Amino acid sequence: MLLKKYKNGNATIELYDDGTKIMETDDNEFDFEFASSMDVCISERCDNGCKFCYANCTPNGAVANFDWDFLNDIPEGVEMAINMQFPLPDGFEEFLKRMKENGVIVNATINQRHFEKHEDYIDYLVHEHLIWGVGISLVQATEKFIDSVRQFDNAVIHVINGVVTMTDMLMLGGKDLKLLILGYKDKGRGVTYHDDERVEVERKQEMMKKCLPIFLKMFKAVSFDNLALKQLNVKSIVSDDAWDEFYMGKEASSSFYINLVNGTYSPSSLDTLELPIGNLGVKEMFQNVKGRSALNEDYV
Repeated sequence: MLLKKYKNGNATIELYDDGTKIMETDDNEFDFEFASSMDVCISERCDNGCKFCYANCTPNGAVANFDWDFLNDIPEGVEMAINMQFPLPDGFEEFLKRMKENGVIVNATINQRHFEKHEDYIDYLVHEHLIWGVGISLVQATEKFIDSVRQFDNAVIHVINGVVTMTDMLMLGGKDLKLLILGYKDKGRGVTYHDDERVEVERKQEMMKKCLPIFLKMFKAVSFDNLALKQLNVKSIVSDDAWDEFYMGKEASSSFYINLVNGTYSPSSLDTLELPIGNLGVKEMFQNVKGRSALNEDYV
């Protein structure tokens, strides 16, 4: 079912309830007026203790407030990806209701342990269309977890290149699941973990690259962030037609990162360029960082 269809710069964008996004333009290049998606950090508080956490989340980490004026001016149809960590910030559900009223499509990423503990609440949020997509960061694949994930039509399992084991990949494969492969981020605790576990991290990355052509056939859908595209050299193993159809563009070409906890925005969550939000709207923020990511020179 079509959720939203809207114009953005020289592009027409269609969003469907199964998570499909179609972007079309008559020009050779997309030129967006505003971001079609935003990655928004609402909390640095998490009790999961992942040793490779690039955001340095801790049980006593700070959380966002939702009083920012720009949140009322996000264009209809824009996708907002938020990190959903427990305990949730005050006013979280009211924030989701406001986004729904404004026509913003919210997708949430949650750690597997929190997903399993709060599955009923997540099901409620999905049923009420307060969130549409559920990204679940894998800890360990189990049959019980897989059965739970399959109860959500728009669930996507997130795995990190260099962290996920091949055993977990094989267990997840062939179960009609959607998968997102994220690049390993050398930021925050990810730096220390990579230094301490370099041999293991790089062994897993090499195995992922070697087995990727097989994994692409084992899932209902496989997607990548730009960092994973680079680390795994995905372009070299897919057809030119497939690349042209599915590649979403360089960092900060259609999306950007907002940290509501410290009040900054950046081309991406990995970028060192951090600018204060101040009184800016989302269109101004996006134009300020559009195409400016320090990572872009590394991407095809």
